[in-house]
Amino acid sequence: MKFLVVTQTSFPFTSFSIKSLVNVERIDVAIRTMLACFAGNLISPRECLLYFSKNNVLVTVKPSFVKDFTELGIGEKLSKISSRLGLQDSLPFQSPNSDLIITKINFSQLIQQILNQGYLLVLLHSRGNDKATFFANLQNTNYCFVLGAKEDLDSTQVSVLQKNKVQSLSLSSTELLASQVITLIRYYITCSS
Repeated sequence: MKFLVVTQTSFPFTSFSIKSLVNVERIDVAIRTMLACFAGNLISPRECLLYFSKNNVLVTVKPSFVKDFTELGIGEKLSKISSRLGLQDSLPFQSPNSDLIITKINFSQLIQQILNQGYLLVLLHSRGNDKATFFANLQNTNYCFVLGAKEDLDSTQVSVLQKNKVQSLSLSSTELLASQVITLIRYYITCSS
C-alpha cells in the first residue's frame, strides 16, 4: 500500500522556520500528511508520495524519515521535518539513507510508474464508491490511494487516472483533511486484516 497526495501548489525551495509555515505553500499540510502515513500502530504504507503539481515535484517519504519525529510534540515535529525538507534546493535529492527522495516528474509519468510497480489506483473523493463494500472485498494491500490535499485533483489529472481504470472510493459524504483520510484508510485496512 502507498498513498499519493496531490497538491495544486509548488514545492518550496527555501529554508523556513515554524513561524513561516503558514506562508509557505501549505507545507504544513504535507507534513501532517507524512505523519498520518506512519504514526501509531496501524498498518503503514511502504511509502507516502507527495506531488506538488505547480512545479511537478514528487517527494517520496519512507517510514524511517518520520520515525524519529513520532515521539515529539506537534510543534517540534513540524519544525524538525520542515527544516529537513527546506534544505533541499536542487533536484534530484536523496537523503543518505534514501528515506526522503525529491525528484521532478510529470503526473502522467508518475501514474505509469506506480502502475508498473504493480499497484492498483484508488481515487478518494466524496462521490466515490461505498467504503463498506470496498474494504469488505479487500484482496490485498497493493493499492495506491490517490487523494487531493486541500483541493481536488485538476481535470487533467483526473483524466489521466480515468484512462488507467482507477477505482473510486468515498470515506465520507463530507470533505475530510488528507491526514484524516489516510488515518481512516489505515484503520480500515488494519481492521480488515
